[in-house]
Amino acid sequence: MTVLTAYHALLAAGELRPDPEQAAAAARLDRLAGELQAAPRRGSLLWRLAGRKPQAPRGLYLWGGVGRGKSMLMDLFFDQVAIERKRRVHFSEFMLEVHARINEERRKEVGDPIPPVAAALRDEARLLAFDEMMAGVTVVTTSNRAPADLYKNGLNREHFLPFIALIEQRLDVLALNGPVDYRRDRLGSQDTWLVPNGPEATADLSAAFFRLTDHEVSEPIPSDDLVVQGRTLHVPKALKGVAVFLVQEIVRRGARRGRLPGGGAALSHGDPGRHPAPGTGEPQRGGSASSR
Repeated sequence: MTVLTAYHALLAAGELRPDPEQAAAAARLDRLAGELQAAPRRGSLLWRLAGRKPQAPRGLYLWGGVGRGKSMLMDLFFDQVAIERKRRVHFSEFMLEVHARINEERRKEVGDPIPPVAAALRDEARLLAFDEMMAGVTVVTTSNRAPADLYKNGLNREHFLPFIALIEQRLDVLALNGPVDYRRDRLGSQDTWLVPNGPEATADLSAAFFRLTDHEVSEPIPSDDLVVQGRTLHVPKALKGVAVFLVQEIVRRGARRGRLPGGGAALSHGDPGRHPAPGTGEPQRGGSASSR
């Protein structure tokens, strides 16, 4: 299945609504996937006959407001691009890894530690996928801002401007900034702050979960485990990008680690562009419940 056929399948299933900008982005990502797949595999006969590494396809900078489906399109692209050396990792976790590698190289005291780290990352993956960015020999990235607005009014921004110029030079810039916020549209009139906690709030939240996930009430709800910076976070209910957490468990685990003493906030996670979600409301300080 290609990126475009996967996108059209979601349209046919009613999971997505027709959107010209999403369709254009899907077509561009589909073309990029084909270009990446057409390149000879490293170490293959064609790769050796070329006598040099194949030139990387031109990348893509996909930007637009929240809820426009950027992450959904990136999911389709990463899932469908049929290359072996690809990796997906949370951006913060990736940067922690990069800094750890740089520190390790620095301890060797053999010069600039950054080039060997960059070379290792390049050799490990042709495509490196982040939550808000995909980068590798070919870069595909998403952002809520146009390149010229990155780090706007930031401290010492003049040092950042060469990076913006590099983006505009090396990447095709494509706007995904139409009028519909699909996260908010999917959520509809659902309240996102449910107080006080009690049977009515619980019933409202339960109905929202089943509506957002299109799950049958009688069917079991799967759970999941998320590994975040080496720690495992158990998600009691997780389906289609919507997660439900019990705040008591979050607080209890935090208190065991010396954090969040005496209270906490309800948590939720939604897959941007597809399934926004209210959180699970539980008592907090002052006896209220929250849904965020």
